[in-house]
Amino acid sequence: MSTAAEIVLVVIALGYVLSRQLTARPLEEKSSFRVPLILAAVGLFSGGLVDRDHIAVSVVLLVAGVVVALGSGVVRALTVRVWRDQDGVLWRGGTPWTLAAWVGSVLLRVGLVVVGHLTGAASEGSGLLLFLGLTLLVQNALVVYRARTLTVPAPAAKGVAV
Repeated sequence: MSTAAEIVLVVIALGYVLSRQLTARPLEEKSSFRVPLILAAVGLFSGGLVDRDHIAVSVVLLVAGVVVALGSGVVRALTVRVWRDQDGVLWRGGTPWTLAAWVGSVLLRVGLVVVGHLTGAASEGSGLLLFLGLTLLVQNALVVYRARTLTVPAPAAKGVAV
């Protein structure tokens, strides 16, 4: 796949992820993990994470990428609003801080790619898939954890209290 096509796909994927992240929607635990796990698995098992000509630099960049992915997921999870509605349904919704945290995540990832390019280490698309999968997995796990700690609202009183 050409670099231009990869860039277009990344922009489309990022736009989709951001629109889902910033929209208030019911929290569905099972689907919160499905896509991130698939992305991480494809990124991990598709190969190309380590450049055989620059093994040391590649491994350092891979570890740095994993650390950035995990840390970014934690930060973004703290920016997501989580609540229960009157019926006890869990909801999640991104905030402007969530968008800012995504911008920071992307800039950090781009920085790692630039460092790899400057050192001659090849960068494959599988690294991006692994990054996205891990960062979304951590974020969603923490959002689900936060949601589980919310109490169920008391049912609305019907009739006259005695």
